[in-house]
Amino acid sequence: MAVPTPILLHGEIGGPACWGAIDGRFAGVASIRLPGHPDGDATADLEVSVGRVARTVARLDPPRVLIGHGVGGALAIEVALQDPDLLAGIVTFGVGTELPVDDGSLMAAFTDHAAEAHRLLAESVHHHDTPEALRIAGLMEQAGARTLAADYQLCRQVQLVDRTTELRIPVLVVAGADDVWAPPEVVELLARQIPTATMVVVPGARHLAMVDRPDACSQLIAAFLARIELSAEDVL
Repeated sequence: MAVPTPILLHGEIGGPACWGAIDGRFAGVASIRLPGHPDGDATADLEVSVGRVARTVARLDPPRVLIGHGVGGALAIEVALQDPDLLAGIVTFGVGTELPVDDGSLMAAFTDHAAEAHRLLAESVHHHDTPEALRIAGLMEQAGARTLAADYQLCRQVQLVDRTTELRIPVLVVAGADDVWAPPEVVELLARQIPTATMVVVPGARHLAMVDRPDACSQLIAAFLARIELSAEDVL
């Protein structure tokens, strides 16, 4: 029986802490920590980031399912486009065909990191005083201005329009119903372009749907992993 390896890839908010309680709910789960979160030097080079993620994923046992949030979800798609045989499936949270960041937000990441990080987190969860949200806030503070700015620059490079039609592996596209960074109607544009995509909107969730609705998101991931496992058995 080919049990999928779930691989969590964080985005621009809070590093691996963005997955909240989900991290410990799946057997054999792996988590990728991008440089700068909080250790190491963050990079704003999209190609370099895709290469790093792909090399890390390749060291894990197949079949592999890459589960990404925000820019992490965009990187997951880029990895699959670069190497179609590396992944058995993808789950994205809060990802559209683009991840726009305005000039004011990018400048604020450099000049007033604490305020910008607070604003980003405040707009990404419904409740700011939960243990998960407080942990995310702490890690964003540790990561610092250069990391947030680099993440924002990565977001600005995401351009998935008309490219995701090439994907042939199963993709679960998840949107938070109350997400202001990647609203459901924007996420739907991505889902419509992927021939193998299924889209789900999570009620009562903002950009960090995994923090706002951990049980619902865990169930979605579990169902998707079961689907991949059954597909692998058919092949074998």
